[in-house]
Amino acid sequence: MGRFSLKKILGGVARVATGGMRLVTEPDATWLAWADSHGFEYQLDGSDLAGRYFELPPDRPGNSEQYYGVVRGTWNDRPFTYFQRKTLGGASTEPTPHFMAALVLQLPGAPRADLLAMEPAKAFAAAGGELPRTGSFQWHAPDFLLGTGHWFDPLQVEGILQNITLQLAAAPGELWQS
Repeated sequence: MGRFSLKKILGGVARVATGGMRLVTEPDATWLAWADSHGFEYQLDGSDLAGRYFELPPDRPGNSEQYYGVVRGTWNDRPFTYFQRKTLGGASTEPTPHFMAALVLQLPGAPRADLLAMEPAKAFAAAGGELPRTGSFQWHAPDFLLGTGHWFDPLQVEGILQNITLQLAAAPGELWQS
C-alpha cells in the first residue's frame, strides 16, 4: 500500500477539477535545431491540429489534450507534418499524461479503392514494400498516411521518412487515383 500524501491527493483533485494539465510551453531545442538544419518550419503550438487527425477528447473535467512541437516540411518531394500530442483523461483522481508522436505524409494521390480496403501495412506489402514496425499507420482521407508511435528522436523520424518516401517514389503510379 502506498504512502498517504495530502499534497499529492489535493494536487490531483485540483488538476482533475480544473481539467488542466501542465502544458508544454517551451520549444524543444532538439526539434527546433533539427527543423532549422533541414529548412523545415517549426512551431510550438499545434492547436490548429486539434480534431483533424484524432477525435477530440470528451468534454468533461479531467480530459484535455495538447498538440505541440509541430515540424512541417518536405522529404524526398513528399510533404509531411510531424507533431507530438499530450493527453490527459480518465476518471482516476491522479490521471497520468500520455505522450505520442504523429507523422502525416502526403501520398502521391488518393490510394485506389482496393488499397483503401486494406490496412496500410498490408497495402505496402502488396506493392512490395514494408512500413516501419515501430508504430501504427492508417489512411487519412483524401491522400494522407498517418503514423503514430513513440517517435521522440529526430533521427528516428528521419529514418521513417526516408523509408516511406523512397517506397512512395518507387511505387507505380497506378496505385493512386487521379
